[in-house]
Amino acid sequence: MPARNSGFVVVCDETGRIDDVLVDNLCATPTLSAGTHLSDLAVASDADKTRLLFEALRTEGSAFGWAITIDACHVPLGVNLNAVVTSSGVLVIGSPSDTEALEMLAEVVRINSELVTHVRGMHKAQQAGGATSDTPDELTHLSRLNNELVGLQRELARKNAELERSRRLVNSIIDIAPTIIYIFDLPSHSVVFASRGVQNILGYTQATGADAFRDLFESYLDEPSRRLRERTLLEIADAADDDLVEWDIRARAADGTWRILHTRETVFARLPDGRVSQIIGAAEDVTEQRAATERLRELALEDQLTGLNNKRGFEFLATVALERAARADEPSGVLFTDLDGFKAVNDELGHAAGDEVLRIFADTLRRCARRSDIIARIGGDEFVVLMTEGAQTGLAALVERLRTELSGSVGPAGRPLVASVGTALGTAAGLDDLHRLVAEADEAMYADKTARRSSDPR
Repeated sequence: MPARNSGFVVVCDETGRIDDVLVDNLCATPTLSAGTHLSDLAVASDADKTRLLFEALRTEGSAFGWAITIDACHVPLGVNLNAVVTSSGVLVIGSPSDTEALEMLAEVVRINSELVTHVRGMHKAQQAGGATSDTPDELTHLSRLNNELVGLQRELARKNAELERSRRLVNSIIDIAPTIIYIFDLPSHSVVFASRGVQNILGYTQATGADAFRDLFESYLDEPSRRLRERTLLEIADAADDDLVEWDIRARAADGTWRILHTRETVFARLPDGRVSQIIGAAEDVTEQRAATERLRELALEDQLTGLNNKRGFEFLATVALERAARADEPSGVLFTDLDGFKAVNDELGHAAGDEVLRIFADTLRRCARRSDIIARIGGDEFVVLMTEGAQTGLAALVERLRTELSGSVGPAGRPLVASVGTALGTAAGLDDLHRLVAEADEAMYADKTARRSSDPR
């Protein structure tokens, strides 16, 4: 048996290729190294199982207790794989299984039982005959059994020491992992084990009143998360062993801030009657990721060049405004405008100059429009303004302000800023009505453009 087999910890990509070896106390052929695939460790019959583990991780996010057999310096060795998807990659913890130790313990019990039976038999024979019935063969057999027992006991002690090192290693890795690993007990409705992630992520220690995360689902969650927790417990109580339940919770940290934890849970233990008794879970802090997602959502509604709404943002905001105007039985107004000669600016001065013209014009629209108006750049040099309050008189006033602002305005290379403008006024209760008003304002804008070209002798 190899001398080093207390386990390993590696970080892999989503396919199982090893990116970083954090701990290597595994005497394996081939050895662990960055760039190799974890399935290379497994014996041929288990290589597919390792690949299936990573396929499951891509959909489930975590996996516990996957048993494979590796070539440990030409000796088969059972290994348990536990894996969790984190922001830095897939954290895989491998530890030798307890199977071999249990088999050795069973052998110790068997030989010890045989020894006891044999000694009792010899003792009965002595009592019956009044003299010793020991023979050389019996003594040899007894000595052999005793030697086997002593050897197995020594090997079992060594194996137990290895397993204890493996457990300490796994516990250490669980404590430094960027997640909270926990076990939730359904009968007591409490967390009975939690990793140090509670302190690393939420800042709670026993000194601050959190006893190993036990009160999380009672004291630290906001009310919606507590209600969601009760629903997930009902769901996982009927789950199969390989089912995974995922949910987001808002937990209050020790400093009073709220953190968003993405939690994955699966069945860990069952009662003799088959009911789920314990759940194992991994909670990852996704507060920053969720904030970034929200920011991306905001960016999806915003034109990055001008900072105005884009077409999607315009329609999103307009939906609410139009419903409010319809309830008040007020007409809505749309202004549609584009820049005359914009293509020539791009062609002659370059796209950087064109972008500068668009930014200047966007700022002009902001100054002219009211705070309640919705302004958007909906494509190229086309801009639109929706007015839902006082549109009957406000629309004409907006056009006048815009023309006044543009009079004498210049862009790059001293080029004047000139815009064609069209408007439409009418009842609009939804997006279909809005599209109709925008189309009418677009037609009016082209009529304005045509009229000014006709009056320009150039």
